[in-house]
Amino acid sequence: MNRWHELLADVEAQAEAQAEREREGHASERTRLEVARTLLVERFTAAVGDQIQISIGAAGPVRGIVESVGPDWVLLGDAGAGHEHLVMLAAVTSVTGLGPQARSVESSAVLDRLDAAWALRRLARDRAQVRLRVRDGQAHGGTLEAVGTDYLDLVDDSIPAARDSRARSVTVRLAALAVLTRT
Repeated sequence: MNRWHELLADVEAQAEAQAEREREGHASERTRLEVARTLLVERFTAAVGDQIQISIGAAGPVRGIVESVGPDWVLLGDAGAGHEHLVMLAAVTSVTGLGPQARSVESSAVLDRLDAAWALRRLARDRAQVRLRVRDGQAHGGTLEAVGTDYLDLVDDSIPAARDSRARSVTVRLAALAVLTRT
């Protein structure tokens, strides 16, 4: 009778071990599916308050503390220099220091309008002094003058004042903008 109990106990142990492996497999698959559905903007949202470095191809790296995140931008604060960097998500090539956590971004008509053009228009309204870098590495500094649907105008302070103000005006496609730093 003892052998039967041992045999049944062994079969039950094997069945339980198989069930545990299946549960672990399902949990791993669920985790992989969750990661597969995660957007980078959700990882930035979970990183508010964290120090990170963002690489932006030819425009170079930007370091700072994640202060805020929009649908197509992330704002990094640089406490040491007193600057804020508005980084376009489309220009990001890699991120160092970003944790694996993600926080869902609620979508609404209001939040969706808080895109990079909205943030840039607020800076233009304040006639902010900025330094911007485009994806190919070019840099311009000056006063943010205007923001259109797909471009911004900057009065380049490094160009001497001329009779024709157009000589100092630089127009940049928003799609080419990598990072804008408020100085």
